[in-house]
Amino acid sequence: MGYNVTPSAVRTTTNRNYVNSQAISSSITNLNLEKPIVDPNLVRGFRGLLTTFVSSMGAMNGVDNPWYSHVEKDWIREIVKPSASVAAGSTAGASVNISAASGYVQNISNSAAPEYFESSTSAAYVPAVGDILVVPNGASPVQVLVTAVSAAQFTIFPLLAGDTIPAVGTSTEIVRIGTAFPEGSSAAAPRASRISGYENNLQSFRDAFKVTGSASTSCTWLENLGESGNGYAWYLEGIRDTVENHETDCEVTMLVGEKATNTTLAAVAGQGTTTTTEGLTPFVESNGQREDYASAIDLGDIADMSKALWKYQGAKENYLWVGHGLSVSIDDLLRTSSGLTAGGIMYSNISEDKAANLNFKSFTYGNVTYHKNVLEAYTQPNLLNATGLQYDIQGLVIPADNVNAPKDGLRGQTESVPSLRINYLDREDAVNGYKEWATGAAILDTPTDDEDAMTIHMLSQKGFEGFAGHRFGQFYT
Repeated sequence: MGYNVTPSAVRTTTNRNYVNSQAISSSITNLNLEKPIVDPNLVRGFRGLLTTFVSSMGAMNGVDNPWYSHVEKDWIREIVKPSASVAAGSTAGASVNISAASGYVQNISNSAAPEYFESSTSAAYVPAVGDILVVPNGASPVQVLVTAVSAAQFTIFPLLAGDTIPAVGTSTEIVRIGTAFPEGSSAAAPRASRISGYENNLQSFRDAFKVTGSASTSCTWLENLGESGNGYAWYLEGIRDTVENHETDCEVTMLVGEKATNTTLAAVAGQGTTTTTEGLTPFVESNGQREDYASAIDLGDIADMSKALWKYQGAKENYLWVGHGLSVSIDDLLRTSSGLTAGGIMYSNISEDKAANLNFKSFTYGNVTYHKNVLEAYTQPNLLNATGLQYDIQGLVIPADNVNAPKDGLRGQTESVPSLRINYLDREDAVNGYKEWATGAAILDTPTDDEDAMTIHMLSQKGFEGFAGHRFGQFYT
């Protein structure tokens, strides 16, 4: 018969090693007699929810259909480009015949009206008899008069006796500046501006968090868990994380999401009704002013952007939302540029010390102002700043106002031009397109099934909508 040879009491100094060697239970590793000191506050070293840039920039708008659209009016004036190269006029004062390129001809269906059944189409052209056009010719552009139009071809004569119409190519831009008609003339050809359409989809985002009934009672040493910040059970923190991930998914998609068009994907079983929304970045890439700054941004790139925004009636005040990499490059550029060096560093006196502010929050170039902010979604290493992606060195120019005013102040007219908004499915059981509900038999006062667990479901149905894309811009490389 054996005996336990470990004495029940020994003569030794009671020190930390002695206390920590007394295991309470051999089945629980590292659970010793000494009570651990655990700070009750969970430290969240990484921010979970991204700054809601897009959602805060645009108005929230409830819609009753997962597909939505709007109509935008095009320019009321138009240039014309030739369809082929045309030689210069034979002599001073001689005429030239030019054919307009197909992109400057609008085909109109004669059956567009529902009551008409004719299947043919008619064509509408830019130039008309009586138009005064300007043909580029270096420092001496030539003004001409349109005397005849036949389909896409128009005949022009110089206004001045000594002028010769220069040669033109397919990239030559000919502009209309006015009209001139003889005494007793017939009516001028009517003109009508064109419209363009925009359409996009809502996207359904879903997430869920599940906890069993047994796990729901497990408490931790921590006291600030969950959305309320005063819980002990770990599942509360799990719900909080899932909600933040869900909201981040929505936000990042509104920023960079692409509209699915792959018919092969749609043919996959169960994916035929899956829709995605086009986000802000693809919208700007398709419609905005883009500036490729090669490997390093310089003042020429900013000048080119300002010129393009001014030319295409962009805003005078703009947000410049950038990745941190591009933000640092812009700070370095403005800090070291000739003419800015003397005033590029601002000192703030604090007692006898001085603090150097090397950041530039705003700058104006070519009468266009940019207010620079770092976009967090472009910066996080586990998101759009992952290795291989280039969002950190990109920047978006967003109109800071909804007013399009003529730059020359003529007539004092302004137009309200919205920039962007977030659409959501306007359901009675959701708030701004977000719905949350629970199922299961655990924790809930009223069980929905017989499973000893609780599942929290999250559903958002949202989509991006952009307006007047020519007023936006992008710096990229």
